Amino acid sequence: MQNKVKNNEVICVIEQSAPNYENADRLLKLGASRKMAGDIIGAIRAFKEASKIKPEQPETWYHLGIALEEFGDVEGAITALRAAVAIKPDYRRAWAVLGDILHAANDSAGAEEAFQKASPT
Repeated sequence: MQNKVKNNEVICVIEQSAPNYENADRLLKLGASRKMAGDIIGAIRAFKEASKIKPEQPETWYHLGIALEEFGDVEGAITALRAAVAIKPDYRRAWAVLGDILHAANDSAGAEEAFQKASPT
């Protein structure tokens, strides 16, 4: 309970310091805080808004993909994670998560490719 209160306090501070969602980095932090607080829809909204402001930031797409998968939007998660690795082809963590999701979606070939790219060379 105490952690949830702290997370809600962090969310309030970030929301107040990011008026009109103009700053992608603040939105990324807001999304992470909302996700930690259990507000997956709020997290997805923040990550999506951040991705519009700064689409070249792979971390935003990565976190959006994880949140969408947690929400149950597998196709959206795959699309977001593919965006992350398109921007940063050596993003091994994103490749690994993409591989897990593709495997769960019965895309064996896609999962194998993702896992190979996730492995250090």
